[in-house]
Amino acid sequence: MRLLNLSIAIAFFIMLDGCNALTECENVKPREAILLIDVTDKQLFDDIEADLNANLPTFMAKTGLGEIAPCESFTLTLVPISAREGLQAASETIAIKRKGQSYQAERQQANPAPLVKLLKAQLAAFKALTDDETITSGSSIANVMVKALTHANLEAETTLIIFSDMIENNQYLNMYRNIPSAENLAEVLPQLIDPLVLEEFQVRQREGLDANIIIVCKDSPNVKVNARQREVKSFWAGLLAEMRLRNVQFMDNLTNIN
Repeated sequence: MRLLNLSIAIAFFIMLDGCNALTECENVKPREAILLIDVTDKQLFDDIEADLNANLPTFMAKTGLGEIAPCESFTLTLVPISAREGLQAASETIAIKRKGQSYQAERQQANPAPLVKLLKAQLAAFKALTDDETITSGSSIANVMVKALTHANLEAETTLIIFSDMIENNQYLNMYRNIPSAENLAEVLPQLIDPLVLEEFQVRQREGLDANIIIVCKDSPNVKVNARQREVKSFWAGLLAEMRLRNVQFMDNLTNIN
């Protein structure tokens, strides 16, 4: 009898182990959204923050960007654009790593609450940055963008969303004074982006790095530059094409999504 009970117990544990193997995801498909947020001007940041607070939930719902199914994960990363060229990123991930769970369990794991918490915390931190003159003395959009993409997960379906007036203003280029023409982009690229950063990015591209780029191009606080917004967009479209980033979309705000 004891031998029979032991056999039953062993069979039960083997059965449980087999069930676990069936429900555990062998591979979790990652998706990632990287939000670059311009903090170089208080008025500009307030416009960006208002857009995010009012329209991000609808944007996420329409695009399905933050929705995950079993065996999928989604990572939200926020990065400030400032006079500093360094990458200051904060991330949060949600994931469903098992199959065959109840709907309630899946919805609990897919709950975007950690993403919302991250967004609120980072927006508060970014707002404080707009009072720092060392942050607002210029903007280094291209370098921060390339660094963010270089650190993206190669296995993930990546969407990079830039919230900015897209006015580059640093030691390499001052777009308040000059917006390079399309004919000069091949020359501008290695001057605008640190050569080592650009080289690392190109290596990652050869390894399979790609991304969907959405530029939410806000009005600049500088009225004169606003009058040349078409040239600004043309510059960035050309520069990104030069970098072999061709899936690019421009928007005025998050409600423009199709």
